[in-house]
Amino acid sequence: MGKRDCKIFGDESMKYLIMQDDRSLAIDIDTLIHSIDVDASTTIANSFMSACSPLQNERFDLIIFDLYLPMNGNETDEKPFGSELLELYKKSINANSMAVLITKDAFSDSDFIPLYNEAGIPVVSYSNSRDQITNTLKVMINKVILSPRYDFLIVCALPEELEAFHHTDIEIHEMRVLKGLNTRKVVIGEYKGLCIEPLRPGPVDTAIVTSKAIDYFCPRLVAMSGICAGIEDECKLLDILITNLAWNYQSGKTKNGDFYQEPYQSLMNANIQSEIQSYLTNNSDLVSRDLIQNLSIPSGSLPNIKIGATATGSGVVSDEDVKKHIKQSFRKAVGIDMEIEAFYRSTLLSSIRPDFFAIKTVVDLANVAKNDVWHTSGSIMSARLTSKLITHLLNKLHTKIQ
Repeated sequence: MGKRDCKIFGDESMKYLIMQDDRSLAIDIDTLIHSIDVDASTTIANSFMSACSPLQNERFDLIIFDLYLPMNGNETDEKPFGSELLELYKKSINANSMAVLITKDAFSDSDFIPLYNEAGIPVVSYSNSRDQITNTLKVMINKVILSPRYDFLIVCALPEELEAFHHTDIEIHEMRVLKGLNTRKVVIGEYKGLCIEPLRPGPVDTAIVTSKAIDYFCPRLVAMSGICAGIEDECKLLDILITNLAWNYQSGKTKNGDFYQEPYQSLMNANIQSEIQSYLTNNSDLVSRDLIQNLSIPSGSLPNIKIGATATGSGVVSDEDVKKHIKQSFRKAVGIDMEIEAFYRSTLLSSIRPDFFAIKTVVDLANVAKNDVWHTSGSIMSARLTSKLITHLLNKLHTKIQ
């Protein structure tokens, strides 16, 4: 198994896994990839054993399967590992990565080809000529270049929420437009992602941008970070809220001057909530140790981290009647915002179905005393906790796959 890579301007190269024991064909494929994608990073696996580890443990943008491989590099006898490799792929971190099968088998003679077709993996059958391989790979390599994949996405509704990530351990790059979206490339350790900012705050732009970004970039994890209003008696200024349930409190019907809610709910995945709760329990000094460092906070007590329900609407709230209306529909609601329900709903309806969570810090109590005093501190606290949970959850997802 060998690697070859070239990185330019400090950017991440696209990664390709080539499973092929025919050295001549493997070199031809590698050369073809680099002729189209000059910054490509390629891994060649010439046996079943050398293919298993990278397939399960490294994120690739394109995987090129071979049905027949020797068990290890010291053997020459090929064995049919088509079904084993396919099952590893389906359960791996590469399950959403593009893939293609190259085989000498005729379509009518193989029991494996239908399995790959059912998994949505195109099959190239060749005998004497390699032209078909070249033509198909050219198309797929160009698709990879035009559709980069990321481990995670972070959606922020306001510029100050995004800028807050400069106060975290995330490596954050300059703004650029990808697929019509305002993005910043971000890196946390071994994981690469994007911060995305809709053109406007609110549920409509959030839903559109989140849906497009998930479809374009196929992340494993999607997060929202920012600021929100809190509901008195349930939280205080600069408490950090992690939403386990969100609903649109403006959804319903008005009749004869009365409004009747239809509070359709979007829920966080129970496994993700359990992982977050476990992380918070094991890091009980997180707020004082990391989240409020070098920030001004209200005198009195330290901020708390709360997991609870958030009401989403299309407007800023500073009205006691609206808060009463929200409390009537969900007695233990903790927060009010303009994006989370749309963010959760878009993620739940996507074909990729990544894991997701939303963190917002309380910067006002949705009353007439509403102001911008705590926006910067609140945004930074949310960003710091978001970055830590992204690392924790991606590590957990990676471990579970193995």
